[in-house]
Amino acid sequence: IYHDCIIGNHVTIHAGTVIGSDGFGFAPLADGSFAKVPQIGNVIIEDHVWIGGGATILPGVTIGKGAVIGAGSVVSKSVPPFSVAVGNPARVIKERVLSH
Repeated sequence: IYHDCIIGNHVTIHAGTVIGSDGFGFAPLADGSFAKVPQIGNVIIEDHVWIGGGATILPGVTIGKGAVIGAGSVVSKSVPPFSVAVGNPARVIKERVLSH
């Protein structure tokens, strides 16, 4: 876990997960090339989140309450509450239905 990160209650983070609040990305230039630009932002992981092993959470991402992140996923955009996100880049594949 790098720098500022807000982690809620009852969060499970498996081995090999990297959570970063700063890093670098790429922005397109007018000539069609790309420039390296800093990405800065807190990572927020809300309550009751489960993050599979080897996942990477990039700067500025919020993972909503009750979400599940698949093992090895790279999360570059925020994940809504009670969603399941997998892949590189991580995409929401379904919503979790909770019964009482």
